[in-house]
Amino acid sequence: MRRLALALYRRLLGALRPDLAPVADELVETVGDRLDGRGRVGAARIWGVEVADLLRGGIERRWIAWVYDVAAARRGIRRAPFTAALVVASVAGGVAALTAAAALLAHVVVDGLPYPEAHRLVSVAAQRDEAGAGPRALRVVEWEAYRDAAASGTGGVESVGASWRWTTTLTGAGGPRRIPALRVTPGWFETLGAEPRLGRFPGGAPDDETEPRVVVSWGLWSREFGGDDRALGRTLVLDGTPHTVVGVAPRGFRPPDGEAEVFVHHGPGTEGWIGRWLDGVARVAPGTDLEALARRLTALNDGAARAVGVSTGWSAHVRPLHGAVFGDIEPALRLAAAVAGLVFLAMAASTLGLLLARTMRRRGELAVRRALGAGARHIGRIVALEGAGLALCGGAAGIALGLLVGDRVLVASSGLVPLADRGGVARWGVVVGALATVGVGLLAAGLPAVVGRTLAHTTNPGRGARSGGPGPGGRRGRVLVAAQLALAFVLVATAASLVASLRALGREPLGFRSASAAAVRIALPSDRYADPAAVVGFYTAVGTALSSRLDVDAVGVGSDLPLGGAGSWGTAWTPGASDDDGVPVLQRTAAPGWFDAVGIEVLEGRDFTADDGAEARTVMVSRTLADALWPDGAAIGRRMAPRRDPDGAWATVVGVVEEGRYEGVEAPGRPQYYEPHRAAPWTEMYLVVRGPAAVRDPAARVRSVVAELDPQVPVEDHGPLERVVERATAPRRLTGSATVLFALGAVGVVGVGVVGTSGLAMDRRRREFAVRRAVGADAGGVLLALLRGTGWTAAVGVSVGLVGLWLLAPVTEGLLFGVRPISPGAVTLAAGALAVTASLAGLPALFRALAADPAEALRGD
Repeated sequence: MRRLALALYRRLLGALRPDLAPVADELVETVGDRLDGRGRVGAARIWGVEVADLLRGGIERRWIAWVYDVAAARRGIRRAPFTAALVVASVAGGVAALTAAAALLAHVVVDGLPYPEAHRLVSVAAQRDEAGAGPRALRVVEWEAYRDAAASGTGGVESVGASWRWTTTLTGAGGPRRIPALRVTPGWFETLGAEPRLGRFPGGAPDDETEPRVVVSWGLWSREFGGDDRALGRTLVLDGTPHTVVGVAPRGFRPPDGEAEVFVHHGPGTEGWIGRWLDGVARVAPGTDLEALARRLTALNDGAARAVGVSTGWSAHVRPLHGAVFGDIEPALRLAAAVAGLVFLAMAASTLGLLLARTMRRRGELAVRRALGAGARHIGRIVALEGAGLALCGGAAGIALGLLVGDRVLVASSGLVPLADRGGVARWGVVVGALATVGVGLLAAGLPAVVGRTLAHTTNPGRGARSGGPGPGGRRGRVLVAAQLALAFVLVATAASLVASLRALGREPLGFRSASAAAVRIALPSDRYADPAAVVGFYTAVGTALSSRLDVDAVGVGSDLPLGGAGSWGTAWTPGASDDDGVPVLQRTAAPGWFDAVGIEVLEGRDFTADDGAEARTVMVSRTLADALWPDGAAIGRRMAPRRDPDGAWATVVGVVEEGRYEGVEAPGRPQYYEPHRAAPWTEMYLVVRGPAAVRDPAARVRSVVAELDPQVPVEDHGPLERVVERATAPRRLTGSATVLFALGAVGVVGVGVVGTSGLAMDRRRREFAVRRAVGADAGGVLLALLRGTGWTAAVGVSVGLVGLWLLAPVTEGLLFGVRPISPGAVTLAAGALAVTASLAGLPALFRALAADPAEALRGD
């Protein structure tokens, strides 16, 4: 019954709409598909609608042709699922790589700093006029000189502000908790161009307000005060001191150097103003020469320093704020975007070659369509719809994957991408991915369509498909594959070197043992722990309680956590040394048990005891400091001055410890010394617990002990020390992971390119292989003939890749640790991986060559 109905429909179509003859087969097949599985009632309804449409002539050729061309393209894709899957996967990989890398770069370069006229903002620092000295924060005297210059309208500076970062304890509902905070000078908000969401920004000298003033972030205002406009004038208790809320920062506002929940007014007359180092930012007039500005500010430095009697010789260091914020990450993002762009271009070429190979293998089908009356435009449209449909599917998947990768990069970067707005990156990801998809779609639709129309004209449907034909192949195809091989070789070799670098970094001695240890940070309220004895007693009680309640091997308290930063700088002298003989050192504080808890080995002498620091001054020194002060190796019992005290007091060395890495995994150990906590009773200290129970929620256990002693003391969880090491190595792991992903994508691109290009080569050489088989050549001879050209192509690609690897060595050397940019192992691995990939990708063409019928191929010509 179905066959009879379709035959009747075909006759009606021919009689009533002869103009639709070129698409008659597609119309009949589509109606048959609609009739299947609909039952008698549904089929009768469909049949009635179709016949009625024909009788009244309601089918418009323009639209029905497009509808049935789409159906024909869909059937064409179904007939070649392997090719379709390769095209979609290739486009998805290329678009995903470009979307993730280019979106991050576009966010940094285009969005950049979220401040009005951000191009006029500069970072201002001070730099000591001596060899090897780098820029550091401003002194108060320098900031005041710049402020006066801005107020007078001279020097090109319109406004200036400064800040310094710390972590404060917020006391309120839910118990005390640590939050990021910023102390800001008058003019800091105005320099960045921020307008208050509510209230005002404090400025000027302290007035008759009895409490310190604070501006809260939009997020803290929403959480603590429920977004109530009556929050102004209310009080926040920070580090035990009440602060009056005078303003709310605008939504989304963030400082250039990270998050902050509260902004405390800090200026002349406030506590701790003198002696504080500040991070300066200035807004300059349009067109200001930054080098000339630095010279003018340097002159102000010396004049201001002489006026107040402090040291001179400090130069102003001025650079665009964008470079100060993104200077470390932007070059890496540019490199990643460039590599992603190359992978995308290679992917586009591979996809185009694959689609052209598919089109050329369909020459017989296209010729039959042409012989049955289909126009060239109709044939080209079917081929174009197939390519465009596959490209759009792959592009959509690539955009989704790229957005996911970009989001994961931001989450895993742990602050490596400053001011990274995940919404902004997603916006740029969609834009970049959509443009890339459109470009690939136009290529995938255009050139195969042109080739398909030409093939339909030049192929004899009665004699079959003949060899040769239009489209890229031969030398151009081999050049394309060689370029793809070279790119993939560079990426795979670089990825192998980066993996080896990460392994070398993991084996690098850090000076401490991170396994089975965890850390928390405790901050005692300074108003209630002003007595040094109370501070020491509190930390001693916490350590004793933890040791008695938990299965721990050691509990220690120290001022700085390994890999947590440089700490405080100072200078050490030995008796009889001149002022110029002092050794720059890092100063730290440690309580008894700290070295056992952190896992820093005591090389000579002993650890601190509870009596150290009570009367006689004692210190423990690192190995490098001992070698610098006493080259003869006898450090125990010797004396040193941790600072140039007027009374000439000296400290006795009681122990020498291994060099712990504090400034970074790769930073060399610097000379440092430790004072006993009793001698330097800091209120904010790290507590490290080592033992089987250390990594099982240590913060909760410490909080329970601390709450019994003082419920108003916050405990900040820093997690296991192994996590601290992971955070310190995050930049290299992120770079290595991205390069490995790009390398895998490039290998996939090479595979797709070899499949497409070898298919084109096979199609062009069908007559040659037929003749070889006809004269008695076996499969081995055909294989050698195929591999001969492929071998030369691979050799050229690897050679070009070696040259590229050598040219990129100065760039990749900065990304590696303990590994050479060009190593035999990486080169061998890259060459082997590409050889296996190319061999597997060329198997389909080889099987077609071996399965070719000599008589049929010769008859086709």
